[in-house]
Amino acid sequence: KSLEEGLIRYKMLAEKVRDTILFVEICGKIIDANNAAVELYGYKRKDLLKLTVFDLIEGGRSVAIEEMKNGEKDGVFFETIHKHQDGTQFPVEVSAKTTTILDKRVIICIVRDISERKNSENALIDSEEKFRQVFHNSSDAIFVQETKEDGCHGRLIEVNQTAGDMINYSYEEFFGFADPVFELIDS
Repeated sequence: KSLEEGLIRYKMLAEKVRDTILFVEICGKIIDANNAAVELYGYKRKDLLKLTVFDLIEGGRSVAIEEMKNGEKDGVFFETIHKHQDGTQFPVEVSAKTTTILDKRVIICIVRDISERKNSENALIDSEEKFRQVFHNSSDAIFVQETKEDGCHGRLIEVNQTAGDMINYSYEEFFGFADPVFELIDS
């Protein structure tokens, strides 16, 4: 009875998680996949099980084989690009580990679509670049300084070129003051 309960728990775990789980033969053939895999890639289960992992990976066989070699001992964790059934590409992170099931070497792959994370990272990079452009191209002197817990000025974090031009200090000289903004105001 406990063996049966254990099997039910593992089946529920594999079928209810949001991450894609693929069981793959060493040659790359997909031998099993959970519901999340079917949903992610857009194939019917029977069609997905006719594929190899190389069919899902942008760049195909060479990328997958190299990562599978690395996963033989300790497992691997990497990011790559996969393809939906319709050919659209999307970024994923893959955690894979080789194991033995009934005397057969298989690779267990947990695949997570990281499109949202990558979009957020790219939006943050774009936002930082826009801030950097405004900061450095401003005609106003701009200082960015920490505030300590007690409300006093902390260290200087950043200063723009306009501040240096107005006060005749180099960028590096600003960072030599204990409290550059206070010292500049005081002088």
